[in-house]
Parts: sequence; C-alpha cells; structure tokens
Amino acid sequence: MSSSFAPLAKQMSVMQYHALQTDPITSNEVFESEVSALRSFGFDFPKADVDRLRQFVPEKSQLFLVVPPQPDTLDLANLMGRVKLKGLFGESELEPQYLVNTFDVPTTSHLLLDVDDGRKRLNKNALDSFKDIKTANRIPYSTWHGIIHAMLFPCVLEQYSVILVGSQYNYSDTKSVPYIYRDTHGIPRLAYLYPQSHGVTCGTPSARSMVGM
Repeated sequence: MSSSFAPLAKQMSVMQYHALQTDPITSNEVFESEVSALRSFGFDFPKADVDRLRQFVPEKSQLFLVVPPQPDTLDLANLMGRVKLKGLFGESELEPQYLVNTFDVPTTSHLLLDVDDGRKRLNKNALDSFKDIKTANRIPYSTWHGIIHAMLFPCVLEQYSVILVGSQYNYSDTKSVPYIYRDTHGIPRLAYLYPQSHGVTCGTPSARSMVGM
C-alpha cells in the first residue's frame, strides 16, 4: 500500500486525498476502505452488494465514490451530522421535502466513476456548471452524492464549497441549488444558493459514469 494512502476511518489530509487520483494505490484498497468507512457511519452494506460493486472497481487510478442505497426520505440533519472535519460535525439548513433531483438517482448502491470533485469547475455559478456538465455528458452530483462524498472525503471542504447541481431546492417557489460549505466557525453546512450566484470558492462535482446498480 502506498505510504500516501490513509484508511478513511482516519482524517485524510488534502495531500493524501489528491494522491488517490495519481498514486499507484490499488483501486481495490480504496474500494474496501470506502465500504468500511460507510459501514462505520451506520450504512447497511450487505456482502452481496459489496461483491456486486467490486466487479466495477476501475483498474486505472482515479477518484471514484462508493454510494450506499438512498433512503426514501433524507434525514439531512442526521446525515450531515456524520460529516466530520477537524473535529467539527456538519449541520443542515435544508428541509428534505423541498429537495428534488434533476435526474434519477438509483435507490440501490452504486459507484460513481472518474469523479471530478469540483476542481475542474471552480468559481463558476451553478447554472453555467450544470450546462458544462451536461454538454460533457457527465453526471452531476445530487445532494445524496454530495453528502456521501463529504462523509468519506471531508477535506475537500478545506479547499472549496461543493455545489450539487444534480438537485434543486424548491423552497418558497424559488428554485435554488444545494451546496455544502464551511461556515466561519469551520462547521460543514448544507445550505442553498441561487443558480446564478458566483461562489468565489465553489466547485461543482460530477462523474463520468454511474455503474453497479
């Protein structure tokens, strides 16, 4: 195992996180570590699901995300409470009844492959990023994907906020977009912004493909 790789049960540094995409770490090691971390967060991951997903683990070094089954209703406060960054637990400002996905998010466990965690679309507003992602035939992150990514790799929030254009937040007849950011106290927060708002330190994650459903 590469010396730059740290099990996800421990807080990963930004450098270690970036190394996942370039170091000669076997993807199977990363896969097993993600599954183990998700189980430690309380997600049910039966062996049959793990075995099914293992068949789709990429050989090439890349960032990929193991995604557990999405529940019918998202307990956002509970989920964000499992996001921990530098000893601080996340919080949510959103109500789940106002969340709508812009595409069909699988209800079964799956993998997101060739993930761009937002660095390739930094400092763009949500509307322009959504158009770019669709033009590139990539899959935007939903709120569920964004929370899972923040659980597994919270250090991404040390660099920038993540805009989740795979979902809309339709509160008070206003179509806004969920995003996860660090507040002035360093607490990870799930909130919303308007599609044409420019975030100075915002990135918009996406994936090349979604497999294993």
